[in-house]
Amino acid sequence: MAKVFISYERTGEVSAHRVADALRAAGHDVWTDAELPAHRAYSEVIEERLAESDAVVVLWSAAAEKSQWVRAEAEYARQRGNLVQVVLDDSLPPMPFNQTQCASLKGWNGDRRNSQWRKVLESLSQLSSMSGASDAAAPGGPGPAPPGPPLNRRRKVMALTGVLLALVVGGAWLAGDLRQRQLSLKDPRTVVLPFKALSADPAAREFAAVAASEFAGKLSESQIQTVTSSRAGQADFAITGTVQGANGMLHVRASLEDPHAGVTLWSAEFDRSSADAAGLRSEVGWRLNDVMTSAVLGRQNGRGRLGPAELGLFIQARDALAASDVESRPLVQELVRRAPDFALGHATMCMHLLGGARSASPTDLAAQRDAAVAECRRAAELDPQLGVPRRGLSNAEDGRQWARREALLRPGDAKSRDPELDAALGEFLGQTGRQNEGIRLLQAAAARKGWTIYSAALAYVLLTSDRREEASEFISKRLALRPEDSDMRLLNFLVVAFRRDPEAAFATLDDPARRPGLPPPATKAYRAFLEARRTRSAADRQTAIATILDTLGSISQLKPHAVAMLAELGAIDEAFRVTDEYSSDPSVVRYGFTMQPNFLFGPETVVMREDIRFIPIVKRLGLVDYWRTSGHWPDFCAQEPKSVCAEMRRQAGAG
Repeated sequence: MAKVFISYERTGEVSAHRVADALRAAGHDVWTDAELPAHRAYSEVIEERLAESDAVVVLWSAAAEKSQWVRAEAEYARQRGNLVQVVLDDSLPPMPFNQTQCASLKGWNGDRRNSQWRKVLESLSQLSSMSGASDAAAPGGPGPAPPGPPLNRRRKVMALTGVLLALVVGGAWLAGDLRQRQLSLKDPRTVVLPFKALSADPAAREFAAVAASEFAGKLSESQIQTVTSSRAGQADFAITGTVQGANGMLHVRASLEDPHAGVTLWSAEFDRSSADAAGLRSEVGWRLNDVMTSAVLGRQNGRGRLGPAELGLFIQARDALAASDVESRPLVQELVRRAPDFALGHATMCMHLLGGARSASPTDLAAQRDAAVAECRRAAELDPQLGVPRRGLSNAEDGRQWARREALLRPGDAKSRDPELDAALGEFLGQTGRQNEGIRLLQAAAARKGWTIYSAALAYVLLTSDRREEASEFISKRLALRPEDSDMRLLNFLVVAFRRDPEAAFATLDDPARRPGLPPPATKAYRAFLEARRTRSAADRQTAIATILDTLGSISQLKPHAVAMLAELGAIDEAFRVTDEYSSDPSVVRYGFTMQPNFLFGPETVVMREDIRFIPIVKRLGLVDYWRTSGHWPDFCAQEPKSVCAEMRRQAGAG
């Protein structure tokens, strides 16, 4: 097992003892400064123990960030490649340590089953394996060299003092180095280095043998410039990784490095069965593709003024966004604080604020919207050609002002148009019932960029068109590549709930690995809906209708779910009543980001589009005026002969 050095600040002593006890129980040899002998100098013993350790576990906290000894010990371990980081509170490690993954043990009570604690143990296991491999003599090679003379006390103290000095001057040196070296801003180059197999497992060795060439091929397909390992010195980015196999499982750790600054920009871990090694390579490869897309975008938009720490925050924030807005937001906040002149940072913060505003209280909604608009305007000032701020400003407009919102997504300068605007426009058109045109724009963006922030928008527009099977296939492929994508998990559940066997939908709700992130009222409503679909009994249908109205009828943002379920159950009067409430709710129609009427154009609501009561609803939402003045009527007008489109056009004076 590993020899572990624990670094902490005095206020974290209780946590340090808890961690030490748990590591000893797991069989590790643990040392903390509580074991300092009384007859020796502190710095001498610290240096010896650091040098002897297989791993240094640093317990970060707001207080530890200010401790020069903790930072020195962490830097010593970072340079040796045996740093394991833990955070004890809500703070982030200081740079450059914030570029390496951390386990969060905030509030940890010593539970050995905790997933974050298992990450610590896994890291120690890998470092212990690497240490054992490096200590063993190569077959047929010379034996280990005899130990050299021990460092004298002066040299040991100078070594640790040197690390402390590096922390003080490192920021200035790194900034100077970045100013001096020529960055490839337009077309950054990436090298994928061979992955290392950390075990003799055949599946791990096979994975490592083909990973680099396969991943480099995926990057090239996405028009990301790569160089071979023989030209690694010319690369702006380097992808590295390790593979370990045990008990029929493969564990992969992949990292993105800035080789010039010596900084890890991003890293992640992946686990799958050895039998699904090909699926694991696909997942890792596409994740790296997404990460590199963000890295290139950040490097280009940063125009040489974005340091590696800030670029790492941008990459990590975009990567985390696929899994959780909650995980991504603190990274974006820190990015904006550190890089106030980085346009994409402000644009990303704008979109985060708008996303969070959907669930804000009525009293906080306007303030959060105004904060988002300020961020988007700042981004537009810094880079007038950037597309994301325009998307944010369009969503922050009055939701019913469709023509004005569309104009923001169609700037006059087409020559310098950001491709992101096409995807944003596709999302917008899907909300207006012009699904086919929207799908074409979104598919082009997905093909060009792999995973994008618009992948969920594409899936949703496909779902609300007549292309359900295409939607299902797209969602399944995305989930195979990113199983933790919360948006795709929800959309996958909607496919199953409305178009598959109800038993399959119940299984999805009961499986933690596939369960969508629905709030409890929505989960309760869907269970009643699925039970009515399963039994087809009149009693269960009435129970489901009552449950849907009781649980979702008063929650504005969940009413589209209620309408879809009610319409599917044939409760058309109830569906119209909820839709009337939705379209009349000021908290819904006030802003574009709170009003998403896609559900009005989906397969479940086709009967509603054949009912004259549909017309005043779309009038109230401002859609009829938009369709008339733009000359582009929704797709259902051409696809659904029984719809009320002809009457709607007659009333609008469009003939």
